[in-house]
Amino acid sequence: MHSWFLDAEGYLPQIGYVHNNVTEAVNMKNLNTDTLLSFSTIIPDPIWGNIPLTEAEEKILSTQGFNRLRDIKQMGFTYLSFPGANHTRFEHSIGTMYVADRLFLFASHSFPDELLKNTFQYLRCRVAIRIAALLHDFGHPPFSHAVESAFKKHPDLLAVSEDDLAKLELSDELKFIFENPSKYSHEIFTKVLIEEDEEIRAILKEIGLHVADISRLAVGESCSEPFDLFRELISGDFDADRIDYLLRDNYYTGQPFRFSLEDFKERIGFRRGRKTLYVRHEALPSFNSLLLARDRIIRTVHRDRKDRIVTQMTIEKLNEFLRAKSDSNPKQKVKLIIEIHQRYGDHTLTNELANFEAETNSKDERILMQKIFPGKLVDEKAAFTFEHMNPLLCACTHVINVNLGYASNLICARIKSLYRNFDDLIVHVSVPPIPKYTAHVEYDGPEGPEYAYLSSASFVSRGILGDAISNLAVYLYGTGKPERIEPAEEIPLAEDEIAFCLRELKGLKRDLAEAIIDASMHIREDLARPGSKGRKKIVGIDFLLSVMDALENHVKIKLDGTNICTYGGEYLIDFLVNFIRKQKHLAIVGYNDNRERDIRSALYLDIQKLIYMGLMEGRRRPAYIAGLKFDIGMTRHHLYTTVHDRSMSIRGRSYVRCMKLQQLYPEIWSQVSTVQDSTKNQLLEISSRFQEFVNPKTLQEHGNFLKWLEADMIPKFKEKEACLLIFEPMAEKMIIQHA
Repeated sequence: MHSWFLDAEGYLPQIGYVHNNVTEAVNMKNLNTDTLLSFSTIIPDPIWGNIPLTEAEEKILSTQGFNRLRDIKQMGFTYLSFPGANHTRFEHSIGTMYVADRLFLFASHSFPDELLKNTFQYLRCRVAIRIAALLHDFGHPPFSHAVESAFKKHPDLLAVSEDDLAKLELSDELKFIFENPSKYSHEIFTKVLIEEDEEIRAILKEIGLHVADISRLAVGESCSEPFDLFRELISGDFDADRIDYLLRDNYYTGQPFRFSLEDFKERIGFRRGRKTLYVRHEALPSFNSLLLARDRIIRTVHRDRKDRIVTQMTIEKLNEFLRAKSDSNPKQKVKLIIEIHQRYGDHTLTNELANFEAETNSKDERILMQKIFPGKLVDEKAAFTFEHMNPLLCACTHVINVNLGYASNLICARIKSLYRNFDDLIVHVSVPPIPKYTAHVEYDGPEGPEYAYLSSASFVSRGILGDAISNLAVYLYGTGKPERIEPAEEIPLAEDEIAFCLRELKGLKRDLAEAIIDASMHIREDLARPGSKGRKKIVGIDFLLSVMDALENHVKIKLDGTNICTYGGEYLIDFLVNFIRKQKHLAIVGYNDNRERDIRSALYLDIQKLIYMGLMEGRRRPAYIAGLKFDIGMTRHHLYTTVHDRSMSIRGRSYVRCMKLQQLYPEIWSQVSTVQDSTKNQLLEISSRFQEFVNPKTLQEHGNFLKWLEADMIPKFKEKEACLLIFEPMAEKMIIQHA
């Protein structure tokens, strides 16, 4: 057996890399190097060069479960337009393992001292990271993300009653998915299948690792110490999975870009006392290149017409196939869905679909496989992209994405009722994932390291965030030459935002827009009905606009104020987090109520969506602070900081009225008014000094105002969990009376 190592790369013979800070001598007799980090072979890779493997990793590559990934293309049907994109999740998983290993080494300077001094634990963590990254796609279904999209569009495909589940021997995680189909993710199947695979369990037992730790680490979930520290290396803003797929996908679609992992050597790490990954500010240019690569591949590859049409056709055929095969038999349904994640590859599922078509269609009908591969596709009949969507239509599109299957049925039924000669209708709502940017950027401050959120430290990240939000699109596919049964009615001139939205459109696009708005209204009404636990549900953007409208109403009615804005982005989010936690009868769709960090991230993204859609306004303003450490405790020591004011736009107010949010959720308005009443005098006092803040005569005057806010006002608002507002008085007399 050979041990492969490169001294220049940081590998030491037999035991691999040991950081300079490791002071404890390596006792070779006490280390079972054969089962820890003894590299036995290498795999040449077009992206990363020679990738060393241990015996345990070689064994994993030979297992039946892992070899299934050889038959799952990384980019689904992209190869129909980009012939080079035939790479699979097999090589992607190996590349992810290599990148995770390198990131582990680059961040090792920041590990806790007790880990650095314990060589055995250090090596054990490194082995765990490598294997977890190798297995991160172990339960991924075929056709890239088409199967996932089918389950998300038609969640009832997964639904199984509690009584039927009680008769089946399933893990708690799988029972949770079948009981709560809207919570589906392939990561849950990955976790379960790792734990239940006998070959994987035997290999991990042989090298002394617990299968539960590896399965949780592979999907970025909490696990036992010391492994829990490294979750963000596999699932986070700056993770091994993302780095490998960006380089690999760009390479195989003919769009390679220059990038070196070595740029991050000792420039990434974990904050002391926290499990938060940071990037040194010197490495931001390299990080930005990854963000730009992601944006480019979304725009040039993922938006490809043939790829998205074939994917949507496959989603609808999967819907038919799964319903026909298992709808009447819950046991067969569960077995089939598990097998799709455990045994099926692209070819297996393609053959199943082809056989299903042969059974269910007469010979003269065009079957799915004949439509896909010779390029005989349904046509794109109408489309909306973000650039051509009214703000109200953008928001309604986000709402229908909450229950896409139901919304698609409503939209298709409406279009069919208006048009003849229009068959095979498919509604495709494209809402690309938006980067969360929870990582931090580290700077050198006068008193030690200081940190900023990535979204505020990198102008590129802010631009990419806006670009990701603007990738929203709606497509209507079908066959035939649609003809409207009756001429469309003229839309009367009115002050209604819906009428304004529809007057801009004509023909099929107008009917599609009207159908989207109507479907969103149905979904809102369904969400606003109390569920089995007596809780209403609300979409995140609707919740934010409702709260902002309630704040404005309170100030206008009770404080006689106008031109309201919330002061400071973090103060607004603090208020919203506390407000959400007090809700006993209202749940926000998609928010994880159990983790404050997740709530904050979701709120930040929804606020950005509303700003880019034009339903909220965001102002970034430099504020003189004269060395004061201000706002979120992460600002660097400068004379200036940035204040983020948030307010409702005119169209935001119109949206709240048109969508009847106050009628659906009156409790939001009453609760906001109750909370804000407790800080009435403070708000009036701030309002009386408003001009000092907006139009200061001197920088010192501006600084004094901010110090007064920080020292006297903000603690009172935090104590009462109220929202800090700034507004102009409508009646000067009222301000004098209350000053």
